[in-house]
Amino acid sequence: MQSLSFNRFRSTLLRLLCMSVMAAFLAGCNVAKVEEGWEGAVIDKPYFLGHEGIRPQPISTGRHVFWWTTGVAQYEMRPQILSEPFKDLTTQDRTPVTFNSYITVRIRQGQTPLLHSKFGPKWYENNIKEPYRTMVRDFARGKNLFELTNDVTVIADGQEAISQQLTTLIAKLGIPVDVQQCVIGAVRPPDEVIAETSRTAAQEQRKQTEDKRASAEINRKVAETNKADADLAYATNFGMNADQYLRYRQLEIQKEIVEVVKGKDNVHVIVNAGGATPEPMFGVGK
Repeated sequence: MQSLSFNRFRSTLLRLLCMSVMAAFLAGCNVAKVEEGWEGAVIDKPYFLGHEGIRPQPISTGRHVFWWTTGVAQYEMRPQILSEPFKDLTTQDRTPVTFNSYITVRIRQGQTPLLHSKFGPKWYENNIKEPYRTMVRDFARGKNLFELTNDVTVIADGQEAISQQLTTLIAKLGIPVDVQQCVIGAVRPPDEVIAETSRTAAQEQRKQTEDKRASAEINRKVAETNKADADLAYATNFGMNADQYLRYRQLEIQKEIVEVVKGKDNVHVIVNAGGATPEPMFGVGK
């Protein structure tokens, strides 16, 4: 009986000891959860045993258990769009403009330990941001307002050039990041410049309209003068006076009218020329 009670006591004691050890183990552990599309760099900071530093192999999506002194720096592995605003940047023709520029970058798979150990979480702010802004400023300051707002070829060439410059810089620094795209957003001058441009365009449009109207008037006058000269030459050639020529022209006009309606049903034409009594003509096309 005493032996049975002792065995029960020993079994209970062992269970309590195991639970205590497990609780102590869990209390001294750190559970890191890495979300989909992220990668983690493991940072060991042991108090007694082991080596301090960043492990060369990253951890991927899932839950990971470490000692409580171990940390995990997580980095997003999906493409990231980083934006830089530019306000009142002066162009080549001294016009202040405002716009945003964007770059799409992506951290290379499996390279987060290297990125964290050499450049840290602020790898963009500390190494790329200011050189990138300088590249964009230099580009914009070398172009005039019209090129930045209307010439798509200039913008496309500038985006490609900046992307290449960034790629070269990042490779030189050894940052494990790829530049996928550079975009220069819509360039906008100040509101007063836009208003003045609109007024200038309206004035130019009015001038063009007036020039076209004046040109049409000149052309009409030239045509009428030429027609009058031709009529005078015709009358002179056939020895007609003014009244004779006018009667001749009336007859010609009547003839043209008859030709126009010829062949049409139910058309009546009144023929009158040179003061003669008007004569109706029926069934012109028959």
